[in-house]
Amino acid sequence: RKFTENVPREKVLKVENIMEPEKNLKELGSLRVQKDDLIERVAEAVLSQAKLVGVLDNNGKVVGSLNHLKVVNVLFGDKNKGLSKE
Repeated sequence: RKFTENVPREKVLKVENIMEPEKNLKELGSLRVQKDDLIERVAEAVLSQAKLVGVLDNNGKVVGSLNHLKVVNVLFGDKNKGLSKE
């Protein structure tokens, strides 16, 4: 844990680590990413989407969805700790 504590999370976390299991395909936009993609690789594309992004398994089947807010949390979540809201 100490070894990776200063490594940006987006460089080591995969999409499958933060995706939601897919239940409603109608809410998905047209963008798809692979479950094994690193967040760093897909962040910009996901953040440009208004709809949920489909997550594909190795067979090309949609197995989950990725919300842009989850990506924002990975990128910036811990950086706001200790900041005053005043």
